[in-house]
Amino acid sequence: MTSFLLSILVTAAALILSFLWAGWQGLVICALLTVMEVSFSFDNAVVNATVMRQLSQVWQRRFLTWGMLITSFGMYYLFPLIIVALATGHGLIEVSRMAIYHQERYSEYVMAAHAQISAFGGMFLLMVFLTFLFDEGKQLHWLGQIEKQLAKLGKLESVEVIAALAVLLALQSFLPADE
Repeated sequence: MTSFLLSILVTAAALILSFLWAGWQGLVICALLTVMEVSFSFDNAVVNATVMRQLSQVWQRRFLTWGMLITSFGMYYLFPLIIVALATGHGLIEVSRMAIYHQERYSEYVMAAHAQISAFGGMFLLMVFLTFLFDEGKQLHWLGQIEKQLAKLGKLESVEVIAALAVLLALQSFLPADE
């Protein structure tokens, strides 16, 4: 438990600040987001532990330090700003100011880019799944013979990309035609 003391203190401070800033509603939203983030992080922890097991102590520390910085700053702060900047044509600094000072306008831009954000996230998750499915080196096959046969395709270079593009093309036929 002492290993998590700093994390617990930071979380408690953030929840107190959310209450002071936005009252009970802010506290509830932050608490729910905290629970959701922790639950989503468990799968990453398993993957990270598997990767880190093969690294030396020096590289384990680097992996954790850089991984936390990239994840915390990059994916939670910078990545959404980049998406909004690309979707709107505004500069990154302008979008950053909008996110801080004009949340309503920023929210409108995020909602307007919802389809692109969802498509990117969906394709990313599909690629993760296909990489797992076509992994010829794995020993455990949850889908039995089907998965064993599909794992053989892992010998083909970029088979995951080809399969993801095939899914994308197949799904495109369900989209309404532009007028």
